[in-house]
Amino acid sequence: MRLSIFITCLLSLVFSCNLPNKGIQEKTGLSIDSLQIDSMQKYIQKKDTLWCSVQMNIKYLTGKGASKLNQLILSDNIFPPYYNNDSLQNLPLKKRVNSFIQCFFNEFITNVSSINNELHTSKNRYLYHYILKTAINSYKDNIISYLYHHTLAINELSEDDKWIECKNINIATKKILTLEDIFVRGYEYTLNSLIKRQLLKQFKTKDIKTLLEQNILLTDDINAPKNFIIKENEVVFIYNNGEITNTNIGEIEIKIKNKDLKEILKDRE
Repeated sequence: MRLSIFITCLLSLVFSCNLPNKGIQEKTGLSIDSLQIDSMQKYIQKKDTLWCSVQMNIKYLTGKGASKLNQLILSDNIFPPYYNNDSLQNLPLKKRVNSFIQCFFNEFITNVSSINNELHTSKNRYLYHYILKTAINSYKDNIISYLYHHTLAINELSEDDKWIECKNINIATKKILTLEDIFVRGYEYTLNSLIKRQLLKQFKTKDIKTLLEQNILLTDDINAPKNFIIKENEVVFIYNNGEITNTNIGEIEIKIKNKDLKEILKDRE
């Protein structure tokens, strides 16, 4: 028997507000605005009420020179990886977000029958949800750091998938900075050694082998992550849950002072 799906509710709030940020204003002369989304759909299928929701808080810059920086900040990373669509990149931010939400809800409509058959019946359930929270700051002159905090769930039985992405942007050159931009050639061995040393210190143990035996680390091949934040006196390296550790450990932050990085930093001041 074919099941009917009724869309009974769609709520979407979109607004922006000016957000004071002393660090950004002092170091860049720019201000921050925020686009906030809270969109929800309810589906009634037989005796079930199924919910799908999207919540997004996307911060962006305003002021002289902000347009190019926003292109770098918002060109990707604001949606789950498999939803990024190159054809949407040139659309205004609100239209891109609305297009993503519609695709997200449409996917739920397509899959809801099979999902419903697989899961235990309950009266009121959230099956699909996506949450994005962003943060923007300037910890070091001429550099802004942007963080994307993602949460995604596709059914009620699986745990939320959470991950962080980071971008550091040079305001003068309008370039996203990589490790190769801030460290000298051949930095890898020294940096990886410093990260391992700090990792051992944080877990209060003397060797990597112990962390492997305790099922904390997944591997002894520890390399610098792609996600990092450049601060005034240190660099913070971020490993997402399951990247180098077992998933019960969670996100790992490794903070290394500039004085310890001095020999491999390009800017040693």
